[in-house]
Amino acid sequence: MTMPTFDYEKQQRALEAAAVKSIKDVFPIIGSSKRLNLKKVWVDDAAPPTIREEKKAMLEKGTVGTPIYGDLEMTDKEGKVLSTKKMKLATLPRTLSRTGSFLVRGNHYQVSNQLRLRSGAYTTEKENGELKSFYNLKKGGQGRSLSAEMNPETGVFKMKIDQGSVELYPMLKAMGVTDRDIRKAWGDEVWAANKDKTAQKHDAVAIRAATSLSGKKPKDIESAGELLKGFFDNAEVDPDVMKVTLGKPFKALNAEALLASSRELLRTHRKDRDPDDRDSLLFKSVHSVEDFLPERMAQSSRSIGRRLKTRLDMKKNTKVGDVLAPATFAKPLEGAFTRTTLSTTTDQTNPIDMLSAQHAITVMGEGGIQSKHAITTANRSVHATHLGFIDPLHTPESGQVGASLHLPIGVNKDKNTLKAQVLDARSQKRTAIDNSKFWNATVAFADQWDPKGKKFKGSSVRVVRAGEVMEVPKSEVDYVMPSAKAAFGWASNMVPFFQNDNGNRVLMAANMLTQAVPLRDREAPRVQVKTGGKDTFEKVIGNGFSFRAPVAGEVVRVAKDNLTIKDAKGELHKVSFWDNFPLNGKAFLHTDVKVKTGDKVTADQLLGDSNFTDKGTLALGTNLKTAMVPYDGYNYEDGIVITESAAKKLTSEHMHRKSVKANDPKVIINKKRFRSEFHELLSNANAAKMGDDGIVQVGQTVDPGDILVAAMREKGMDAENLTWGKLSRMLVRPFSSREAVTWDKDVPGVVTDVAHDKRGAVTVYVKTAEQAQVGDKLAGRHGNKGIIVKIIPDAEAPHTADGEPVEILLNPHGVPSRINIGQMYETAVGKAATPDKPYVVNNFSLDDQKKVVVKHLAAKGLKDTEELTDPRTGQLMRYTDPKTGEVRDPMVGNQYILKLFKQAGSNFSARYRGSYDIDERPVRGSGENAGAKQMDMLSFYAMLSHNARENLKEMATYKSSRNDDFWRAIETGRIPPAAKPTFAFSKLLDMIRATGVQVEKKGSQLELRPMLDEEVRAQSAGEITEPQFYRAKDLLEHPKGLMSRKLTGGMSNKGTKWTHYELAEEIPNPVFEDAIKRLTGLTKGQFADVVSGVKGVDAEGKVISEEGGARGGAGIRQLLEGVNIESEIRKTRKAIPKARKSELDNLNKKLRTLEALRRHKQSPAEAYMMKTVPIIPPMFRPIYPLPDGNLRVSPVNFLYRDVGLVNKKLGDDIMDLLEDSDEEKIELRRDLYQGVAAVQGLGNPIKFYNQKVEGFLQQIKGEQNKEGFFQSKVLSRTQDLTGRGTIVPEPNLGVDQVGIPEKMAWTLFQPFVMEAMQRAGRTPGQSKTEIEEKTPIARRALDSVMSQRLVHLNRAPSLHKFSVMAFQPVVVPGKAIRIPPLVVKGFNADFDGDAMSVHVPVMDAALKEARGMVPSKHLLNPRDNGIMLTPGQESLTGLHLLSETKEGLAKINALLPDGFDIKKQLDSKGFKVMMMRLVKEHATDYGSIIDKLKRLGDSHATAIGFTVNLSDLDSEFGQVDGKSIMAAARAKAKTKKTKLAKANVFKAADKELQEVLKKKHLGGNNAFNTMIMSGGKGSWANSKQIMGVPGIFDDAVGNAIPVPVVHNFAHGLPLSEYWTSLYGARKGTIDRSLQTSIPGAFSKDLMATSVATVISEEDCDTREGRVMSVNDTNTYDRYLAQKAGKFPRGTLMSPEVSAAMGKAGLEMVDVRSPLRCKAPRGVCAVCFGLRETGNRAEIGENVGAMSGQAMGEPLTQMIMNTKHTGGVSGTGLSLAAAGGYATIDMLLKLPKTQAGKATLSDESGKVERVEKSPTGGFDVWVRGKRHHAGKNNPVRVRVGDKVERGDMLSDGLIQPADLLERKGLRATQDYITDAISDAYDGQGKPVKKRLIETVVRGITNLTRVLEPGDSKFVPGDIVPWSEVDSMNQRNRKRGRADTAVGRYLAKDYGHILSGTEISTDIVSRLRQLGHNEVESEEKPIVHEPLLKGVQQIPGSRKDWISQMGYRQIVKGIREGASQGWKSDIRDYSPIPAYAYGASFGGGRRGAY
Repeated sequence: MTMPTFDYEKQQRALEAAAVKSIKDVFPIIGSSKRLNLKKVWVDDAAPPTIREEKKAMLEKGTVGTPIYGDLEMTDKEGKVLSTKKMKLATLPRTLSRTGSFLVRGNHYQVSNQLRLRSGAYTTEKENGELKSFYNLKKGGQGRSLSAEMNPETGVFKMKIDQGSVELYPMLKAMGVTDRDIRKAWGDEVWAANKDKTAQKHDAVAIRAATSLSGKKPKDIESAGELLKGFFDNAEVDPDVMKVTLGKPFKALNAEALLASSRELLRTHRKDRDPDDRDSLLFKSVHSVEDFLPERMAQSSRSIGRRLKTRLDMKKNTKVGDVLAPATFAKPLEGAFTRTTLSTTTDQTNPIDMLSAQHAITVMGEGGIQSKHAITTANRSVHATHLGFIDPLHTPESGQVGASLHLPIGVNKDKNTLKAQVLDARSQKRTAIDNSKFWNATVAFADQWDPKGKKFKGSSVRVVRAGEVMEVPKSEVDYVMPSAKAAFGWASNMVPFFQNDNGNRVLMAANMLTQAVPLRDREAPRVQVKTGGKDTFEKVIGNGFSFRAPVAGEVVRVAKDNLTIKDAKGELHKVSFWDNFPLNGKAFLHTDVKVKTGDKVTADQLLGDSNFTDKGTLALGTNLKTAMVPYDGYNYEDGIVITESAAKKLTSEHMHRKSVKANDPKVIINKKRFRSEFHELLSNANAAKMGDDGIVQVGQTVDPGDILVAAMREKGMDAENLTWGKLSRMLVRPFSSREAVTWDKDVPGVVTDVAHDKRGAVTVYVKTAEQAQVGDKLAGRHGNKGIIVKIIPDAEAPHTADGEPVEILLNPHGVPSRINIGQMYETAVGKAATPDKPYVVNNFSLDDQKKVVVKHLAAKGLKDTEELTDPRTGQLMRYTDPKTGEVRDPMVGNQYILKLFKQAGSNFSARYRGSYDIDERPVRGSGENAGAKQMDMLSFYAMLSHNARENLKEMATYKSSRNDDFWRAIETGRIPPAAKPTFAFSKLLDMIRATGVQVEKKGSQLELRPMLDEEVRAQSAGEITEPQFYRAKDLLEHPKGLMSRKLTGGMSNKGTKWTHYELAEEIPNPVFEDAIKRLTGLTKGQFADVVSGVKGVDAEGKVISEEGGARGGAGIRQLLEGVNIESEIRKTRKAIPKARKSELDNLNKKLRTLEALRRHKQSPAEAYMMKTVPIIPPMFRPIYPLPDGNLRVSPVNFLYRDVGLVNKKLGDDIMDLLEDSDEEKIELRRDLYQGVAAVQGLGNPIKFYNQKVEGFLQQIKGEQNKEGFFQSKVLSRTQDLTGRGTIVPEPNLGVDQVGIPEKMAWTLFQPFVMEAMQRAGRTPGQSKTEIEEKTPIARRALDSVMSQRLVHLNRAPSLHKFSVMAFQPVVVPGKAIRIPPLVVKGFNADFDGDAMSVHVPVMDAALKEARGMVPSKHLLNPRDNGIMLTPGQESLTGLHLLSETKEGLAKINALLPDGFDIKKQLDSKGFKVMMMRLVKEHATDYGSIIDKLKRLGDSHATAIGFTVNLSDLDSEFGQVDGKSIMAAARAKAKTKKTKLAKANVFKAADKELQEVLKKKHLGGNNAFNTMIMSGGKGSWANSKQIMGVPGIFDDAVGNAIPVPVVHNFAHGLPLSEYWTSLYGARKGTIDRSLQTSIPGAFSKDLMATSVATVISEEDCDTREGRVMSVNDTNTYDRYLAQKAGKFPRGTLMSPEVSAAMGKAGLEMVDVRSPLRCKAPRGVCAVCFGLRETGNRAEIGENVGAMSGQAMGEPLTQMIMNTKHTGGVSGTGLSLAAAGGYATIDMLLKLPKTQAGKATLSDESGKVERVEKSPTGGFDVWVRGKRHHAGKNNPVRVRVGDKVERGDMLSDGLIQPADLLERKGLRATQDYITDAISDAYDGQGKPVKKRLIETVVRGITNLTRVLEPGDSKFVPGDIVPWSEVDSMNQRNRKRGRADTAVGRYLAKDYGHILSGTEISTDIVSRLRQLGHNEVESEEKPIVHEPLLKGVQQIPGSRKDWISQMGYRQIVKGIREGASQGWKSDIRDYSPIPAYAYGASFGGGRRGAY
């Protein structure tokens, strides 16, 4: 192959050198008496392995590599040689020549290249807008994290050291920097501010910094300075980076460099410079495997050296071999290829995938970005420095987008830099330059240069300079890019007509090319892509994956994997090739040999094709005759229709492998013995395919169900089984057949190999040929992909005039939004080419591709359109314009189609019941019969939005845990048992109890409290006295041990008994450590010292260090016994009013802890001290055998054992002889406490374990919350009776129907069919047999059952209720789930591989509830009342064109109800009006009416063969129609100085050009115009890119690039313009990858806050509302809170009422709002207003869930904006730019630091001064107070302006906390609501303001109790504001002021504030103000509202289960247990009820 980016031979030499040096560096090993020397080390440079040897290594799990040998000698101290040995030290993996992978232990590994940040000082901007200087050190720094920041309000610099910070000024001074230099760098004012800040503590700060950095405490300021200088002088950095960022090439981060970096930070604040761009390649170094190897070895060398020294010092080790083991160097060396995050076992699906893997480069991994969560959007974006050095397109579409990249073909790696080939514009010689030189030069794009004439094409040249695209005179050009192709990688370059496809689509195409599987009948493409030379890319790559003759001669021998050629001299030449060579996954390489023995061959003649080539040319797919037409609604939204012939042509080949571990002594593989034990499993035909060894033989064809390996396992027989076995072998067989390897595929296969590998496994390799089926995924080469939705007989396919049927039908509606015109050109020219004589495309030529294609077709006598006849009707598929008579035939040609690895079966599964895990949950797993599907939290919330309580109840109980009795009852028609909590929930409670925390159920409440020793003993079956599992003498359970059969019940699931340890010494319960410290005042260190006995407690309760005093648990007990609960409560209550806010939280917790103790009647000592450790039953900590004979031990058993061993030692009699302060006793006490803490999950084990060993709280929480026991097993519930499959459209289904694959239906409805058949008289056995055999009787029963039942379809992520809908199931063939196209919108689905889960309601109540969840009953979206069931694409286009004629209108009107009479052509607006009217007037029949209309539109679009063709493309618009406009814009732009001003000129021209384009095509037959007008697809924004002028694009950060793109995609973009578009292309893909993660995470955050907001009462009767304009549509469906004119209070607002109010002269109205609702819990129905159905919400409806999802769901489409606009400026590239998600996220999460925060006035008064701030931005003075406005927020006031407190002084987003402080709660609530609403409106995704208000109520409904009045609250409590307000309201009354003396004002009266106690003096003052009557209350609750973001609010609740349901898992238990938190399973929060399950939905007044 040609054009390699890397020289692999050179790389191999570098690897060898690195390996040798790394090994050398370990030696010599010098022991105490011996020395081990490495005399010599070398690489055995043998010949590369043959393909046969490579395959052998693959099959045997071996490694292909080069051995490394060493000569070693061992000597004594005097140098006498004791031993010598030549040893093989390691095998260095080597690259396989063709796959480019490393074959290690039977796996192909690819090690990615990596981009790393170079060392240096960088001034960066954080995502929250803060600036900092970031220091990345090369050496030194001792691993500390260092950065510097400046507070822009004060100007003070601070150095951040890890998590702490110190002022920078004293550090600089201590290091000798003079004030003069500092003043010069910072300016006088900033210098003075820093000096004054530390004037009193200068020396102390410097000493503290020196101590922190050096670890040594200096004695004075001079020594501190020396330590600081020493530290920073040794902090090495890259001088080249420092030259760029600081202006001087510092080699160390010394004092001068620190000052320079602070100067640049200040300049950045002042906007005198931009932040440094760390994503620039200028700041990156490039690393590859040869760099990683020495790093890996260096990490291991120290431990290797220590290990060798230890062994060397052993007296018995007297020989080299005794000390140095063979694996010593082999493992770490091998690990560099296999065990780093940079090494992957890639799929190796095809050659492009393998080539791409070789050229992969990433920013992640060791040395780079460590976590995917740390990758920012900037990291992922295309960067200006990528041009020519990084392929801007080929990146995954997953979460790795932009993090995993590929190198282009025109770049080479030179050491740690990349170099690109360029042409020197002056010398005209080729040269290679690095990125730095490229960046600083002026480089012309390739399309600006005429290579033949060797000159520029014009006087003005489009170039890139310092990352900016611009036009300059040709004299300024330094270099020219030699080829556009050199800027892209292998996969991207494989896309024909690249320049005619939007970048997003090329990105997708590149990825899909790597996913294409090999076809049996593959073809080379008819359309191929030219390289920079004479060949095509297909031929270049194909040449590397086929085999050619090295010489001319005669073939003298042909074997299965090699042949031999004898040349003219008689010399023999052996050619090796692949013979079913397995790769990773299901991929393989095979060769079809084209010659035979005796054939004469010429040099370079093709000898054999691989399974990826055709005649030596790359062949990944097949050419199919293509028609661009709709087909009856089937090829809708990425659906693809193919013929039966095409399905056969798309037959793919796969290599499957099936293994069994044969070296297990209990596994027997033998045909004869297997047949004797399991004769019923092994048929004669199956046995005949095996050898005597019981293994299928190579070459045999295996059929579905065949056994491949007759393996069986010997059972472990207990006494009971042995007894039964003696009675009958049939009752208990001694062997299990589960080890037998069975062929479980649906297709036959051929056995290619049987391997016995080094690990003892037998692996059978089976090759299959799998024909395309419905559900398989196909793709073209233009990002056009989809699922096969229908396979039609050839005879039914549309055929051309010559009778030839088309093979694939692609929907033309896919073209306009995708902007991939290349597929049209390929289709057209494909008909004029063949695989042998392809049409060769020269991508990025400057030719008008439309003209080129049309001309080429004309020369061949062809057109892009042809007559097509639909054989079903016999009619031509032709459109005739009724006005002009113009005729349009469909576009027909050939496209190259790939079959991708995602096949129908990969998503298919169906489960009734099956395997259950250790927690009795249905096992998820994979495979058609295994996978239980999960009801995750988002789906749970969607069900809440449906108020589907009955369905959730059975999902939380019956279907989510093993319930055999329940299912037997369903099968037999008996009454099912009552629901009960799941085993997992019961286990959770016991896991909590195992920590010493009691969970008590009191009524509906579950309360946490300390568990007392007496309770531990009461529940225990006995004390464990031996911390062992087995007795050594007989390996049986120890009778007094942790698995004692007598005490615990034993290891099996019979082990249900609690036991306990009696502790040798009492200890504090670690769960309550914080509570103990809170009550005793101990610090963390003091607590640890007393517990261990290092310190004691004297009689007065003081902690003492000297001898004496109570130590250990006794000391803690003494302190706790000194706590008087009542006295402490009084003290704490007294302290709270005087406490600072920072102290309030701790005092509140202390008070809550004391009151909990009082409530539980427990003393602190008995509550918090433990003399016993509860030991959970073995069923929750099992030990069980694994299939390989080993034991699986639940890790917590080890922790229990550790505690027992320490406890036993501490209890030894000898311990009584030791002093309390004895070191051994201290250590044992410490270990005992830490050991118990480890059992509880509050610390690390006291012993080291090689495996992960977690205690109970760690298990409950998980490493990530979603992986922990609570969230993954208690809340997220896997379900029985579920299925899953790929979805395809079925237009013939009704809107409430779904097609369930027959195989799935038999499984999902089995219990109901069983019941039906038994009802009909069958026995259970007969019923089961008939179902298994699928008899006609059983089938009738199945059909009957399905007609009476419903299913739920669920598409994840479930962002709103439409993600889970109910349907009437019908049986369909195949494995795909078929859905009506009308429901696609609600599911946000398409047909490119999307899959859905199926859930079946069981109980009658759930079934009844499901009937209300069908689509036809949910027509409108609660978010905006938008219609959910709407036709799309060809349906609308068909109706639009049908309505052109009277006859067509008549057909449409015939389907509409009476009163509808459509009289003019329907367009998108007309459709919306018609559908909305149908919804309002005929909601019941809407579903059936719209379905009929859809089918009519589909039918008409098909009948007329609606198409796109070349005549629709206007490729010259920019050069003809728009030429004058563009010329004028260019001239005007030249007069502008800034980039923004220039861009605005072109944007204005862009709007003008779009109008010209519209006028040109409106009213004509242009297909793109037709689709836009009908609403079927596309937009003018897209069309202008296709056939207008694309105009201005945005860069990666959303700034417009002021160089317009004037060529459209119909013409083809030159590279200079295409590059400009690629920022947006990448951004679109980034947004796409976040499409699910952002809305999903957003919804989870919202739900945790709002999910408890249900309709709790009918009417709270408040008179307080929100004032809104009568014209605001957000008033609709609300009630008036106050009378408005003649409209009484309670009037329901509507468009009609609003209009009447306007006529009456009303402008504003006061309407009810959830924000003003007085309901103490939830919200009332009247304040919420009407549902989208027009009805009032019912009590119990979860409007919080509905509102939260209404806000979360549109983010998907907001994020997708870029995807479908290609990043054209102004169309949504940057969400933050138009508010969007960034604004919403900020206002709901309420971060402490907010980017672009507005400055609010602290005072009311006049603006006195506005001055430029020395730190950047401006200072605004109001009434003598300075207010700082940030650098990015322009001041919006002038001197003299009047402002009120809380008014905005600068632009920006108001921080709600600032507003709350200045203007109060109501103003803050209204601001947050309105700002969020504006953000959604700005993105074109409006959300009803009532729904936003419902969510905002949740996040603003908190208040801190200051004085509790007569309430149950305690000071410091954070509680719902609505509850406090309700309590205060109940105490309020209105009356004369003089009769209210002694009460408190309930509201403000002038300057007399609410809460003021009314005295006679106050009465007098009130009268003076004119208030004789006042509203007063008894002693009120005094409180202050506070704001917490959605991620903090759950932590404020005292509901422990709800806290665990979000993120506060450990806190929920620890704090909850000490403060007595309760969770109510019948409360408004659904989380506790769902976790408990059994009573879900049964609460009163809407509670759960």
